[in-house]
Amino acid sequence: MKAQRYERRFHRYTGDGITGTYPFHFRIFTPDDLQVWVDGAVCREGYYVTGLGRENGGSISFVMPPAQGSVIVLKRHLLIARKAEIMARGQVSGQALRMELDHHLVLMQQLEEQIDRSVVLPVDVEAPVRPVLPVPQPGQIIGWSEDGRRLVNGPDSFARLVRAVEELRAGSPPDTVLPKVASATTGGAGAVKPGGARKDEDSWKAADLVGGQASWLSDESVWAQRVLQRVHDRLYGSVASAAVQGSQLSASERFGPLVPSVYMRAVPDRVPYLLKVQQAYSATRVDRTGRVVSAAADTVRDDFSPDGQTYLGWHVEGPAKNLLGTDTASLLSQCTATRIKIFDGTAPAPARVLEASAADGILLTSRLEASAPCVFSLWIGRVKGTGAVSLTCDGGTTWVDITDRLAATGMTRVHCVAEAGPIQPGIRIAQAYDAVVVDWMQCETGRVPTSAIIDGPQGAFREADVLKVDDIGTRLDEAVGSLYVEVVPGPERPDPQTLFSSAESGKVVEASLGPYKEGIAVNLGSIASGFGGKNKSGIPVREGVPLRFALGWSDRGTVAVQDGVVFYTSQFCKPWICTALALGCQLRGGPTRFLYGWVRRFAVFTERLSDDHLVVMTRS
Repeated sequence: MKAQRYERRFHRYTGDGITGTYPFHFRIFTPDDLQVWVDGAVCREGYYVTGLGRENGGSISFVMPPAQGSVIVLKRHLLIARKAEIMARGQVSGQALRMELDHHLVLMQQLEEQIDRSVVLPVDVEAPVRPVLPVPQPGQIIGWSEDGRRLVNGPDSFARLVRAVEELRAGSPPDTVLPKVASATTGGAGAVKPGGARKDEDSWKAADLVGGQASWLSDESVWAQRVLQRVHDRLYGSVASAAVQGSQLSASERFGPLVPSVYMRAVPDRVPYLLKVQQAYSATRVDRTGRVVSAAADTVRDDFSPDGQTYLGWHVEGPAKNLLGTDTASLLSQCTATRIKIFDGTAPAPARVLEASAADGILLTSRLEASAPCVFSLWIGRVKGTGAVSLTCDGGTTWVDITDRLAATGMTRVHCVAEAGPIQPGIRIAQAYDAVVVDWMQCETGRVPTSAIIDGPQGAFREADVLKVDDIGTRLDEAVGSLYVEVVPGPERPDPQTLFSSAESGKVVEASLGPYKEGIAVNLGSIASGFGGKNKSGIPVREGVPLRFALGWSDRGTVAVQDGVVFYTSQFCKPWICTALALGCQLRGGPTRFLYGWVRRFAVFTERLSDDHLVVMTRS
């Protein structure tokens, strides 16, 4: 059996305090051929090894599982020695010969790995170079000698160079922090004469920039500051020139703990540089009647303090236009992070922040703080494969298997009762799903029994149970495309004809509270179709009418679109006062295939309102 070429010669794991067995996928011959490291220390006992001599490796089992968070490294390390006696009773043993040859091949692979992890010279270097490190001196910079053939200790310390740059950036006088620069006209490391040095920022040397102090003229000072700034940029990365690359973000960096700013990793020439970038929003302001009064494009701010009612759109991926037709900031269009903030206009301080994650499949969470016992309700669309619902309350996690509850052609609703405190609900699906919507309700009068909630879009809450929807969010799989949703709460006494309107392309066209005798009217000229009605511009929607984009809905009916054709409409005959809602879906893989939903509705009571839910499902 011939030995294979193993590309992987070590493994790195993180302990969880429970797992005690870890596999390795390389061949070893004896237990001593495997080095085990835990948190940087070599372990010589407390484990046993299985799978000796196997081509595909084996496993190591600890007597006591490593602690949670500990770093475990399994590395192959063979001693350079003969392992077998080839001659046995005057004859060559074929098995011993194969074992010896395999052992030598593995040794060469081990040496090859060590060479690959070493600093080597380029293959095109012809001059005799001795890349041997000099005698270590604390804090000194290592550089090339004048002839470029050996490494030497620099004339000054790295700490002094950094300190000089920091003092310069802090505004210290140049003659106290700037080093002297060698010049061809001075003949050495003396003070620079006016006009003697060539102002070439690319011609600097490390040995020239870390010498003693010098007297600088005013015109030389400007150039020196630029030189030192260039040194700083080369050492730490330039903020101005560093290109932000969203593809370099890991899942935890994309969708980690939410803060008002997005942290993205820049990719400069030398050292990675953490670049703090402000969140970019496109904000729209509406008046008390719901009419759009202003729209600010590409607004870059750390946070918003809404005056009246301010609503923020969010960007999923790729350059596109948001619901109001304003371009998102170019900086945010390069990032794959998803952020959304929704303010209800009544309490700016406790504004809710939604969080999306893709750590394991797709996880939609809404991190909230419950001020009283409440009912947590999840609407889940049809799922491909199996899934589970996780509810975290006060640090505890409860998994509920919803596989059996999922209808073949519908949706399901899961109810959980939570006490006061931090709550982090979420949906984690093993495979790609159609869509999910989290529907968080807070009870003002105490715990609401499950029986008080009625399933179905036409269902209503009992009049005695006053519920408040705090957060509504939707996270689509990246394979589907970009989704933009804006929720505009309706006023207590809305305009009976038009809630808001706009004639610009790409914006919500119309919204109306009038009765619909001939179905829901939309305008096909916008990405986010709006609402029309009687005596309003738009195309009445009936079953069988083809549509190109997503569809809006109203208090009087819902509509579903499949393969671009309306196939279902329904009418409500209840005295609802609706909110105006618009939804737009732009798919990279083609036109919208399926979209279904209904509007948030406000039940009419004497002095209080009760919200229903919003459900959005999409399918590619």
